[in-house]
Amino acid sequence: MNQLTTPTLTEDQARDILNGWAGGGFLRLRNMGDKIFVTRFTPGCAYTIRVHTHYEERKVERVAVPHHGGPIDDHGQVPDLWSVPVPRPREFEDSKEHVPVPHTERVELCSQCAGEGRVVCPTCHGRGQKACPQCNGSGIRHEQVTATERDASGNTRQVSRFVQVRCACGDGQVRCNACSGLGVQTCSQCTGTGRMKVFEQVAVHFKPVVLDELLDVTPVPDRWFRQLSGDTLVNEKSSRVDRFDPVAPDVDRKAGELLTRSHGVDGAQSRIILQTLKVDRVPLNELDYKYAGVERKLWICGQENQIYAPKAPWNRSLFTVLTGVGLLAAGALIAGVVYLLVR
Repeated sequence: MNQLTTPTLTEDQARDILNGWAGGGFLRLRNMGDKIFVTRFTPGCAYTIRVHTHYEERKVERVAVPHHGGPIDDHGQVPDLWSVPVPRPREFEDSKEHVPVPHTERVELCSQCAGEGRVVCPTCHGRGQKACPQCNGSGIRHEQVTATERDASGNTRQVSRFVQVRCACGDGQVRCNACSGLGVQTCSQCTGTGRMKVFEQVAVHFKPVVLDELLDVTPVPDRWFRQLSGDTLVNEKSSRVDRFDPVAPDVDRKAGELLTRSHGVDGAQSRIILQTLKVDRVPLNELDYKYAGVERKLWICGQENQIYAPKAPWNRSLFTVLTGVGLLAAGALIAGVVYLLVR
């Protein structure tokens, strides 16, 4: 059993901490620690449990790339999935690797061009020509012209109208610029070689996963509390954490549950390469107090002595002044609007 003890606060220390906290907020009651009546001060603690696991996940993928000649590795014993050497990442780094599997290469005809290295141009469908964009394939385009006309009174005016003219393309067709009029293009899949080198590769994902738990029975928000520090009771690190020094029954049970969850992987496709277990005991002092006849609670948390006081009294005099100023400003604004409306 880990016997590390966390220093507890005295009531006087708690009052000093409250005075400092109250001085840091605009509407907080000044010197709050000296003005409250403490009915009970209960030192305690909470526990944060974190299991950080670095997984290596592997799967085999089929890959095809253009074959431009050269040797082909197609002889020898093909290694199994986990025998292929893969570069290791830094500890708990999220990264991916793709490593070819030895002796799995072979050459095949390109399925897109059937080994020809060329495909029919998809723009002109092999014709080598396409509709002229100026006349939309009609051979005629409309052109706006301006003419001078004379009306019945003898006055002249400029009139615009559209007339049909022959398009410069002649018959509505122009050369396809996608294939330079050839009707075919280089196959994009094999880049014109007509051959593909096909092989298997191992796709590896090094994935860090964090499982954590907070053992705390107070209403202090978990997200806020998890950022606080305490005494580290357990700090285990190995390729797989299975055992740790006991702390307390509830803590040990929850830590064991997190480890069991982290170990539940499909060994054929995923393995644990590194794991840590960290258990921290975080100070959590509960203070019951009265102010102005009202019973309240607050908590002093963490080695940082952060305050969680959801119903702390306000600085009423300052609040009254600010309220009065706000009402005066609102009244002046209303008066100004009324004056503008009736003038």
